[in-house]
Amino acid sequence: LGQSLQASGDLNSALAECRKAVEHEPHSSGAHASLAECLLESDQIDAAIDACRHVLEIDPDGGALLFKIRFRLEQRLGQESGEHLSLLHLAQVRCLQGQVDIALEHLQHAIEECPEDQLENLERDLRRHVRFFALRQHPRYPDLLTLLNQRRKELEEYRVHLAHGLSALADRELTAAQEAFAHCLQLLPKAQEAHQGMAEIAAARNEVEQLHKAAREQLDSGQAEEALTHLDRALALDRSSAQTATLRQQAEEAHA
Repeated sequence: LGQSLQASGDLNSALAECRKAVEHEPHSSGAHASLAECLLESDQIDAAIDACRHVLEIDPDGGALLFKIRFRLEQRLGQESGEHLSLLHLAQVRCLQGQVDIALEHLQHAIEECPEDQLENLERDLRRHVRFFALRQHPRYPDLLTLLNQRRKELEEYRVHLAHGLSALADRELTAAQEAFAHCLQLLPKAQEAHQGMAEIAAARNEVEQLHKAAREQLDSGQAEEALTHLDRALALDRSSAQTATLRQQAEEAHA
């Protein structure tokens, strides 16, 4: 019934029927395979993969039941293979296919591609994945742990530099802020907060440059007091600018 409802496009009813079938026959690999297919149609990828796992737990030789599902999972996930979660899912599909070496490559890329704010979630999912598919005995598993530890250390170091950069930016010490954000981007080139900090520094320095230009013109025309006003604004934007300090000294001497 579930498959008939699925074929008619009534996915909600199909899912309900498939779940009932699993409840009535929890040890039926066919019931779990039907549920996996229906979940996949509903874009519930994690749940679909879990249902596939149940099929193999019940019947280790039940790969034939999952052939179509595995192919469609791989096809669906392959469209977003640059995303770390899709890579994790692809690794699960490869394990279901018995292609463990390829699965480990996907897991490695997932760790490499994972955004810094999602690394802890990935680590949790990775432990669950490794435990289920018994990958701890694989000779490449220690390499995954090494990579994960490296990413964790990079994240800790990134957070230290980011805090320093944000603090320096708030104090308008742009040179120190730029150095801190540059360290951040060396560790995590895609870090949005560091890129935003760099963009704010660039905008402030552009404004400072315009204020310097105006101050020079005013000094040349003997308007030292007006030049000092522009340089005070430049100093408020960037307290670390040596050029502002030099121009301000010239303006103070001219004003005196």
